[in-house]
Amino acid sequence: MSVLLGENEACQALAQLKGRAGSAVPALRKSLHSDDLWLRIKSADALAEIGKPAIVSVPEMIELLAQVDPKQDPRGMQQRYFTFALFDSREGLLGRSLEGVDRQQLYQAVRAGFCNK
Repeated sequence: MSVLLGENEACQALAQLKGRAGSAVPALRKSLHSDDLWLRIKSADALAEIGKPAIVSVPEMIELLAQVDPKQDPRGMQQRYFTFALFDSREGLLGRSLEGVDRQQLYQAVRAGFCNK
């Protein structure tokens, strides 16, 4: 019996594998730029769950967190979920350390996040 997973379900499965899914980081990084909002969110969540092997995705996740698209994402869901993926104290990629993070890029993302209502 074969089981076919959609992209969102695949992200959820990879998140469950945590660090063992490190080889999926390049594909997940590509999915961060999908036209599908929910796929971008699930990809960010999976990267956060993968942890240290996914730290290479931090700069582009911060950049994406700073982007605001009121027409396609009027409720700012991407910002909210990317904030969790990056800064959650337990599971976030930057939850324990900001070492190596470009401060200017980080400040832009934080300012954009503060505008999210």
